[in-house]
Amino acid sequence: MIISGGMGGGAIDIFNEKGIEVITGARGEAKTAVEQYLQGNLKSTGSVCHEHQHHDE
Repeated sequence: MIISGGMGGGAIDIFNEKGIEVITGARGEAKTAVEQYLQGNLKSTGSVCHEHQHHDE
């Protein structure tokens, strides 16, 4: 399981091929995101990065 704010489509594909679930679009504290996931309340927004450089993010 990977919880991320954003990730490239290629990386998501690699993780999925290895049987690793990826949730993108998470924000805020990591502990809160994990708690939301465990409660079934954290869903992926499909936030996929299309560039390698992110300015001021």
